[in-house]
Amino acid sequence: AAPAPAPAAPAEPEPEPNPRASREEPFNPRASRESLRASRDRDAELQTLRRRVDAAEREAAALRDQARRDRQVKLDAEAEARTLNDELARARTLIDQLRDDAVEA
Repeated sequence: AAPAPAPAAPAEPEPEPNPRASREEPFNPRASRESLRASRDRDAELQTLRRRVDAAEREAAALRDQARRDRQVKLDAEAEARTLNDELARARTLIDQLRDDAVEA
């Protein structure tokens, strides 16, 4: 008796047709170049915007630093003005005392 034939391997199912493949347009080198150029243009524009943002942030930081220095100068000037007013008041008091002493003498 002859050995029984081995069972046949199950047939691979037919691949389903790709519905997108029928809708996709064939490769168009010109459209691809235009798309690449548009992408590069967008990248360049983004880079320009990033540089502008960086410059604006640096300028804002410089303005904040200048405002801080200006406030400190103002505070120092106000303190100096108070000191001078105190000295002026002491000088006037001394002048008044000297005048009173001269009148009494």
